Amino acid sequence: MEKVKSNYEEYFSPEEQSRIRNHSLDSSIIHMITEDKSIKKILDVGAGGGVISLKLKELGYDVTCVELTDRYIKNLKSLGLKAVKGDVRKLPFKDNEFDLVICQEVLEHLPNFGDGMKELCRVGKNVIFTVPKMFPDEWHFWDIDYVPFVGAANCLIMKMIKKEKQNG
Repeated sequence: MEKVKSNYEEYFSPEEQSRIRNHSLDSSIIHMITEDKSIKKILDVGAGGGVISLKLKELGYDVTCVELTDRYIKNLKSLGLKAVKGDVRKLPFKDNEFDLVICQEVLEHLPNFGDGMKELCRVGKNVIFTVPKMFPDEWHFWDIDYVPFVGAANCLIMKMIKKEKQNG
C-alpha cells in the first residue's frame, strides 16, 4: 500500500492538533448527528487529538477512534477514548459495524480518494467526511460538489452519505 502523504505527526503534536482544530465544523457535525436518533455507535477515522470524539462520548455515544501512529493512539487512550491503530484504506472492522463514520481532513492525504471512501462506506451505515477547500501542493485534490459555509472555516467540504438499505 502506498504511503499516505503529509504525515501530520511531523507537523503537529496531538495537543497542537486539538488547539488549531476547526471547532465550528465540529459543532455543525455534532448538530447533524444529534438530529438522527438511530445513531449510537460512531467511528472517528483520523481522530487526531480526540476533540470531537470526546464531545460525542460526553453526549452518550459509543465512540471508537482510528489513528495511524502509536503517539496519537496513546494520547487518545490517555483521554479515556477507545482507540485502534489503522489506515483509512483498510479498516479493521466488520461491514456496517458503525451507525456513523466521521472522517475529517484525512482523504486529501490519499493518492486515491476512492480507496478511503470505499472503506468508510463499508464499515459505516452513514458517513460524514470533510476535506479542506485549500490544499497545499503535497496534498491531493478532487472535485466535490457540495461546499457549505460553516462559521469562519477555512476548510470545508462536508458531506453526509446515508446508505440505502439493500433488499435481499
